[in-house]
Amino acid sequence: MNKKLKVIFSILLVALFAVTVSACGGADDAAMVAELEAKLAEAEAAAAAAVSAEDLEAAQAALADAQAALDAASMMEQEFLTWYQYDETNEDPASDERVGNEYLRNSIPEFNAAFEGTYNWVNRPKAWDTMYQELVAAVIAGNTVPDLIEMGSQRISQTVKNGALQELGPWAEQQEWYADLDASALASCTVDGGLYCIPVAIRPHLVYVWADHYPNGFPDTPEEFMTEAARLKEEGKFAWTYFGSTAYGGNGTGRMVWSLISSFGGTYDDGEGSMYL
Repeated sequence: MNKKLKVIFSILLVALFAVTVSACGGADDAAMVAELEAKLAEAEAAAAAAVSAEDLEAAQAALADAQAALDAASMMEQEFLTWYQYDETNEDPASDERVGNEYLRNSIPEFNAAFEGTYNWVNRPKAWDTMYQELVAAVIAGNTVPDLIEMGSQRISQTVKNGALQELGPWAEQQEWYADLDASALASCTVDGGLYCIPVAIRPHLVYVWADHYPNGFPDTPEEFMTEAARLKEEGKFAWTYFGSTAYGGNGTGRMVWSLISSFGGTYDDGEGSMYL
């Protein structure tokens, strides 16, 4: 990982689930620098091979120009590209992703102000369910890919096998926060002994509980929950949850109906594609 990426990566650890560094991040900047370095090498070779004063003068002028261009490139503000399912331009308060949208909306200007003239954070929103495929396709095609991508850990293994992520283990192990990472979270980022993402947050799910039905408090472990579930069943009550989305006018609550019916063995489908009531 280059120095640029190490600096920025350490700053972006705050509000992601699993952050990963793409295998070819910053490809455009790297290609430009490589081209300038090649021109510098050519100029150096020409100066060394000069056999006349005129040739030497021309070669030295070319060498000075190449070195100046390379120095200027190193001073240019570099783009730091991220892919998130979040969109900082989306200010819809009913969006399911409003928290992530707001985080980026607040953080991107702060970051760019702090690193003005050096780095410019640009986010490119991507659909969460196609981001993985787009990254792999971009790597295979040699197209521009992000320096940093936010991705659920369930995709890490597939992405690594497609050569789209950079191994982070040696760098991460030298960071002061590494020892505080949960071992099971690190395991979810590990493929064939290599660390390919940094687990920094878990998206929380909020559960409202009818406290009167849990006189001993809501269970803290799966084992306690099973005990409480057995007690509730004896009392003729049942525990269930549903996804109460705020998107699309709140119609995600309709999933509650399926949760309820299916938990009692019911279904909507007769197995042949027709509705069954």
